[in-house]
Amino acid sequence: MVSLERSNPTIFERTDHAEVPVNSRRTAGVQPGMKRHRPLATVWRSSVPLLCLFVHGCTETTGGAVELSWALRSTQDVGITDCAGGRIREIQLGWQTPDITASKGFPCDANHGTTAFELPPGPVTLTVVPTCEFTAGPRCLTSPTPCDCVSKVADSATFESPPPLVRRVAVGEIVTLDAVVMVIDAERICQLDLLCP
Repeated sequence: MVSLERSNPTIFERTDHAEVPVNSRRTAGVQPGMKRHRPLATVWRSSVPLLCLFVHGCTETTGGAVELSWALRSTQDVGITDCAGGRIREIQLGWQTPDITASKGFPCDANHGTTAFELPPGPVTLTVVPTCEFTAGPRCLTSPTPCDCVSKVADSATFESPPPLVRRVAVGEIVTLDAVVMVIDAERICQLDLLCP
């Protein structure tokens, strides 16, 4: 029988001096040649190289990204689902810093888009505008002009978008712009006579 002696008001000591170290437990022996099956770890290990190739080629991220969602409303406060009869080609997200001005366009009917991690870190001014595109005849194949063949921001008199937004971009993080609403004059936006006066 184990006897306990009180040598301290808060500590009990064993007096049988058992050979098992304190705070330890016996471990099961390992037989030579035993195989431990770890299917999940094997699958994960084999899929990491493929995942690396798929996600940005495993390159080091040097900037941030922006995720944008948008909705179009007509001046009569009715939702527009056909991108003004298909005349609105893209929704363009622009960003500007003291050193850089750039933009990325997303298909109008997608209602959602995300940039690559290409925005510089720090305060960035963001704008969202609709763009139009026209292809006017065979001359575009040989001698394109900005007015006839290249996408162009819609006339500012035909839409209202939110004022420029300033957001702080961090490396490896995504800035989210939810539910950006643009009011569109569906009858006039992206008409050729407005783009090419």
